[in-house]
Amino acid sequence: MIAGELLSASRIFAQAARSESFASAGEQLDLTGSAVSKAVARLEQRLGVRLFRRTTRRLSLTEEGQLYLDACMRAFGELDLAEGLLSSRRREPTGRLRLSVPELLGRRVVMPVIQDVARRHSGIEIEVGFTNHLIDLVEDHVDIAVRIGQPGRPADLVSRRLGEQRIVTCAAPSYLRDHGTPAHPEDLAAHACIGYVRGGKPQGWQLRAINGTVLSLAVAGRLSIGSYEAIAETALAGFGVAQVPAWLVAEAIQNGSLVVVLGQYAPDSLPIYAVWPHRRDLSLRARVMIDALVGHFQGFG
Repeated sequence: MIAGELLSASRIFAQAARSESFASAGEQLDLTGSAVSKAVARLEQRLGVRLFRRTTRRLSLTEEGQLYLDACMRAFGELDLAEGLLSSRRREPTGRLRLSVPELLGRRVVMPVIQDVARRHSGIEIEVGFTNHLIDLVEDHVDIAVRIGQPGRPADLVSRRLGEQRIVTCAAPSYLRDHGTPAHPEDLAAHACIGYVRGGKPQGWQLRAINGTVLSLAVAGRLSIGSYEAIAETALAGFGVAQVPAWLVAEAIQNGSLVVVLGQYAPDSLPIYAVWPHRRDLSLRARVMIDALVGHFQGFG
């Protein structure tokens, strides 16, 4: 199986995984169900693994099939972006583009990218929605979403990792002078911790030791706040120890307004992705935006 045939077979396999049926995949690809089945069988023979569990009702992915699907979707995303980069040099993108972004990261980090794209490409009409909840991109007619954490089901979405969101534990120098600096996570029990509350529920803190052990703490303090931005401001005012995204307080840490504590117990970082519905005809305007996001986030985190 040569490279071109492998790519074609991989796309057929991905469509079969999304459709959970050879016949349905064939309808989407203008092929017979038998042709889809044979293409997948040749691919399995080349890879030396079974990609599907076949029943009379539906197809389901094996563990190896899920791993291969994830790899395929990443590769298709890279190919789409490469095609978009070349296309954008030949013609000007036009039309409406809808984006969904997390509220704080969207306002502080993503919006400058969107503004730059709008400035450079006057033919694009851009609509931006802010939400911290996962949405159905197809049902809500969203072209691109930026997501923190897992991007979603790879069978439905193409994803491109942009960077990562590191979390830091920090406090103002004035607070540390008055209350001391915690040297171990257990020391936090004696400190005022500014908690994060989401949906009315306090969120615990995660800390990872050098040996890989993950510590989950139910921190306590007089203040629990449902906004990382407000938590950072409260920490700057000297009210206690906080856990916030590193990018949000980078300047404050650099100028000494906040001090990182428990650095050897850094919480796990969260990946940041750009995701978009799997389509064979990704629009030029979407490609331009994705390319701009990738460039902006280089080295982020």
